[in-house]
Amino acid sequence: MRVLKQGKWQQVNIAQSFLPDYLRQSKALCKTHGEYKCLIDTRTNEASPCPLCEQERKRAEIETQKELEQFESRLKKIDGLPKRYRNAGFKNFVVDEKNKTARDSVLSFAKNPNNKWLLLLGKNGTGKTHLAHAVLKLTGGIFRDFDDVSTDLLDAQAGYGEGLNKTLDKYANAPMLVIDEIDKVKNTEGRITWLNTILRRRYNEMLPVVLVGNIDLERLCQIIDLHGGEAMRDRIKELGIVVNFNFESYRPVLRNEKE
Repeated sequence: MRVLKQGKWQQVNIAQSFLPDYLRQSKALCKTHGEYKCLIDTRTNEASPCPLCEQERKRAEIETQKELEQFESRLKKIDGLPKRYRNAGFKNFVVDEKNKTARDSVLSFAKNPNNKWLLLLGKNGTGKTHLAHAVLKLTGGIFRDFDDVSTDLLDAQAGYGEGLNKTLDKYANAPMLVIDEIDKVKNTEGRITWLNTILRRRYNEMLPVVLVGNIDLERLCQIIDLHGGEAMRDRIKELGIVVNFNFESYRPVLRNEKE
């Protein structure tokens, strides 16, 4: 006897007086829930499915739809999400024994980022940007490469867009700010001053920030802090979670998997 999915049985009343001649009441055995009452199609010897299994299936469908709606809602709360990283999350991050600790540290931050700074520093191609976007999937906020922040502020200073103050406010007051390629910071056209203004205001307002770059911590402090790196070091010491990505690039692994 073959057990079918619910579809063809949905409109059939279990009461015997309403059953077509080719259907009869019987019992079947579910591997998960044991014996249950069913309908047998005598033409095909097929049984209606386990009602408890159907309930679980429907609950799973509802939960899947709910998760999809929540995912789409979170995407709408991210300003600057690139197409390449639309689906980047913690679940599809390629984990091995070398990067598991890094992934777990970032996930812990994402679940409770209040008043913390997360620095993802190290080698190129190790998944830093992927994990930064995974954070934003949980928190919402703004993602920008540092060069894009600089261009945005330069345009604002030149009189384009909303103006310099409002543009600074956008970055300083976002619930979460992720700045990638922070290693490209240069002391030109006031860029470091603007960056320090944004970081100082976020520090004072106790707002989280994620800085991502192919750089080590000592060098980062030196190029961001114009006063020898001490202020930056102090803030990181107080609030910072530094995750070093000093393992090899995992991009070749991804290419091999696609092949």
